[in-house]
Amino acid sequence: MKCRISTGRLAAMTGALGVALLSLPAIGAPSALRDATTEHQATQQAIQSAIDDADDETKELLIKLRDTEQSAKRLSTYNESLERQVDDQSQRIKAQTRALEQAGSLKQALPSELEAMVSRLRALVEADLPFRRDDRLARIDSLEHMLGQSDMSASDKLKRILSVWRAEIGYGDGLDSWRGALSLDEKADSGVTTQVQFVRIGRVGYYYLSLDGKRGAVLREGAWQPLEHDQVVTLRHAVKMAHDQQAPELLALPLSLDATQRGASAAIDNDNDNAQGGAQ
Repeated sequence: MKCRISTGRLAAMTGALGVALLSLPAIGAPSALRDATTEHQATQQAIQSAIDDADDETKELLIKLRDTEQSAKRLSTYNESLERQVDDQSQRIKAQTRALEQAGSLKQALPSELEAMVSRLRALVEADLPFRRDDRLARIDSLEHMLGQSDMSASDKLKRILSVWRAEIGYGDGLDSWRGALSLDEKADSGVTTQVQFVRIGRVGYYYLSLDGKRGAVLREGAWQPLEHDQVVTLRHAVKMAHDQQAPELLALPLSLDATQRGASAAIDNDNDNAQGGAQ
């Protein structure tokens, strides 16, 4: 059986279908919008990532630049220090070179200088007060014998000579006392002697005290001059002070040298200092 649809009814159905189709939502529109949004977000993320990467790189470059500047400063300071060291070393090398150039002439002149030092030392001792004279002259005799020894270096000879000079310098001050033989005759080789206690005050006072402590004398102008009683008492105190048996005190004693002679004694000490300083 065939179904027949009238033209009017068909038109009505077609219109209704069109209306129905128009009332339905567009199925493909949301998908395209989502794709566009995703793409935009991806682009923004890429841009931000590029910006972030650029900032990190800039920070890294700044850090490297700072480190480089600090390294440059340290290197500059080191170079300045090294330059000063090089200059100092250069000056030392020049000084050593000059010393080596002078070594030859000094080596040739040293033997005669040593002989002159010993000769002057003997002259000074012989012109000084005669305290411990035998011991002092014996040391100089030993030095003169040493100068003729070829198996001894010049430096060792100089050390021994300076040692004697220092001993002589030590006599310039201080208080000293020792027991020794006193000649009772003006002739030193008479052989007549007696034991006494000698006292030395620097290079300006030379005395003796009898062992019983009752008599004493001071050497003036090459002769022993007796001391008065109170001076003998003071001399006994000096002996005790020299042996640390009494506290130091002012000693009122006549001196062996007058003002002119004391000036000569001071010159001896200056000569000693100059000889030692010049040798050094």
